[in-house]
Amino acid sequence: MDINELFNNKSIKGIEKVSQLTLAISNNEILIKDIVEICKTLKDSEIAFCMEAIEAVTNSNPEISNIQYLKFASSYIDSKSNSLKRESARVIGNIAMLYPKDLEKSIESLINNTNDKGTVVRWSAAYALSRIVILPEYANSKLYNQLVEICEKEEKNSIKNIYLKAFQKLKK
Repeated sequence: MDINELFNNKSIKGIEKVSQLTLAISNNEILIKDIVEICKTLKDSEIAFCMEAIEAVTNSNPEISNIQYLKFASSYIDSKSNSLKRESARVIGNIAMLYPKDLEKSIESLINNTNDKGTVVRWSAAYALSRIVILPEYANSKLYNQLVEICEKEEKNSIKNIYLKAFQKLKK
């Protein structure tokens, strides 16, 4: 698959682009290095399609990833685009268990995103952080205490519940 052709073809809708990218990534027709390279020339909305495809792949098959997936997602967690913040956080959450020693930069940015005005950004940050805090490396760390404070301040129950479920898993 030629990613440039896909993005230059205006007759293909966004959801179809995501679907084609997801399939190509799953089948190893497109490698993360190719995505990283093409994203240097794309608009945020198009990069979000790539991130959404990576999220879908890592959600169903996290083992397909390598450390470059984490680095790529981490590079967009501070984006101005809520779509990129959302999808990159979900990618990080999906693969965190594979790279527990490489999460510090991502954790900092995710914690910053817990203060975002956008509900979807806070929800995605909660998703990723709740998957990180249950890892043995973080279960009894300062991250746990930070998340308790964040949970107490969070007004949306849907987001609070993500943290509470992680805390319950830690008590078992």
